[in-house]
Amino acid sequence: MSVRHNPTTLTDDIGMGDIVTFGTIAGAIDTGELLYLRNTGNWYQANASNTLFGSKELLGISLGKAVADGIMIKGYFNVDTY
Repeated sequence: MSVRHNPTTLTDDIGMGDIVTFGTIAGAIDTGELLYLRNTGNWYQANASNTLFGSKELLGISLGKAVADGIMIKGYFNVDTY
């Protein structure tokens, strides 16, 4: 199967690609934040200064403030928030 994307058409803070909607958010998040999934089923904000967590877990970019909004695990995201 071949899937083609044109990321040049993305507007601010919008993503396209493989999006999941499982797990729960630990804490408050905003659109565009980098998250990682722990084996507890919770998504946490990634922190570059903490190498104990996030370096071996699944990473994703939040597409909103809730899991139901989607977490993109592969694809393109146009960052305007930061």
